[in-house]
Amino acid sequence: KKLISTGHVMPKMVILKFFQSSSEMLRSKETAKLLREAFNRGEDLQKIAIRWQREMIEHLGYEQEFGVNSMMLIPLYFGNDKRLLMEMQLFQQTCQRSVKEAMDPKMAADLDVSKRRFKPAKGKFLKSGVLPKKMYMKFFKECNSMLTSKESVSILKHAKREGKNPGMISVKWQREIFESIGVEQNYGVESLNRIAIDFPRDKELQMQMMKFAKNCAELIRKVDPEGTKRALEAQKKKMEELKRRQMGMQGGGRVVQGKVLPQKETATAPKKETGEKKEMAGTTAGQASKEVSSTQQKQQTQEQTEKPNEDDLAMMMMMMAMEEEKKKKQGQK
Repeated sequence: KKLISTGHVMPKMVILKFFQSSSEMLRSKETAKLLREAFNRGEDLQKIAIRWQREMIEHLGYEQEFGVNSMMLIPLYFGNDKRLLMEMQLFQQTCQRSVKEAMDPKMAADLDVSKRRFKPAKGKFLKSGVLPKKMYMKFFKECNSMLTSKESVSILKHAKREGKNPGMISVKWQREIFESIGVEQNYGVESLNRIAIDFPRDKELQMQMMKFAKNCAELIRKVDPEGTKRALEAQKKKMEELKRRQMGMQGGGRVVQGKVLPQKETATAPKKETGEKKEMAGTTAGQASKEVSSTQQKQQTQEQTEKPNEDDLAMMMMMMAMEEEKKKKQGQK
């Protein structure tokens, strides 16, 4: 079958299918195993992730370079489509998370279930489609119970004295809870970020999400108050700088995205570039390029700095929840 390479960009529904199918592929156990093995062999995980995404474009019936260009042109052709832009951001987070966990799997729930605080449910896990509201509610109930328990505070304080990261342990517990209710952990984490997309008018779910974020922040504050204060202050400055740049305050003008040329690379064997050609490897297909000028490199670096990653978003949720709690207390006085 001949691959499609005509038109301006791939249709919106095909792009959505690419994001969804690629995300499912990246969060699968098989992918985690392959990336971990590649990391142990010293291979570049970002290049592997890009190659798989290019293969996905061909699987959907489109020529690789045409598909890559379509991804880069999303802000131009679909700049007002909030859902598509959010899907793109969630996909990028999934790409980053899959590579990050393969290089350092400390935040994932232990494969050895005997080491888990919360044991996984029997049977198959939910791992695709829209997570039902009742599963969200079950997760929030179990998590909030864990986050507010004296046992959790005691365990994390002991872990901190041993030099371990309390926040990382808390995240592990949350992932374990997902699998204890029958939801695959990476799919569960991704689903939390999808509440605004899948349930845009559900106030109850949004309130539960805020309560969950507040309890996450409160648990770590109890265990490491000084560390939490420093982290929140640093994150606040980072978000203020991000907001300032997005409003076009820096340099007296708006931040303009630079165009990045696609990297020509086959689906099975990426070519090495030599001489003046510089290879730019990202964790998404649209971040690969072949020749990038110094100005374009600077713009691309600025874009990556300005885009909040998953950790930034989690910290923002904590800050919002703590600010909401502060307002409530002031209102009660």
